[in-house]
Amino acid sequence: MTEDRVAATKELAARIRLRLMQLHISPEGASKAAGLHRDTIRNITRRADAGQPYNPRWQNLERLASALEVTPEWLSGRKPDADVEPPRVGSEPATQISSVPEPEFFDKSNKMPVYASAEGGEGELIVDTDPVDWVERPYTLAHVKKAYAIIVTGDSMHPAFKPGDKAWVNPQMPPLGGDDCVLYAKDHRLGEMRALIKEFVRSNGEYWIVKQYNPPLELKLEKLEWQKCFKVVGKFHRG
Repeated sequence: MTEDRVAATKELAARIRLRLMQLHISPEGASKAAGLHRDTIRNITRRADAGQPYNPRWQNLERLASALEVTPEWLSGRKPDADVEPPRVGSEPATQISSVPEPEFFDKSNKMPVYASAEGGEGELIVDTDPVDWVERPYTLAHVKKAYAIIVTGDSMHPAFKPGDKAWVNPQMPPLGGDDCVLYAKDHRLGEMRALIKEFVRSNGEYWIVKQYNPPLELKLEKLEWQKCFKVVGKFHRG
């Protein structure tokens, strides 16, 4: 039974992500448009990534479906044959096939760089300054200048990020509470760029307050050392 609930949560999260990319809206924007807490969608996708079940109330599912311009039956995966193009409310189902075409997620004509990293001390990453690859951009970053991906090493953010995952970074968007983020510090002595991928909690004039999952810790990082903090908006699963 639990496995079925986890599978249903992953299906729900996948369909939500598809619609976010198709509509070019953020998880926070869609949650607010649905009249729900701004972290509602993020909580669903986090639980799906962590292999945990999430059972939204049907009323909330209807609100999400309306904001994403689909039916709640399609969004929840209750239709036996999923439509590739989700039906808009009041419309007839589109041609039915069993898989989602890649162009719905990525812009093949627009690539972004991927930077490698090596594990440093205490969950830190040592980041190369030259890209090791170029990958198709997700639509959420299609028009973001200097967007990039960074290869995750270490397991301090497991299960949200596993070694080998590629985190998508928007360097023009600061994180809000509950967002994933990447922080940078320059080691001038060694000429290395150090990084941390964590969950953003809050900040003040002197510190970034972030947390990690493995082991669970809340960290207080000095802004004088960790001078940059960018929002992580998604990831490529390792493969």
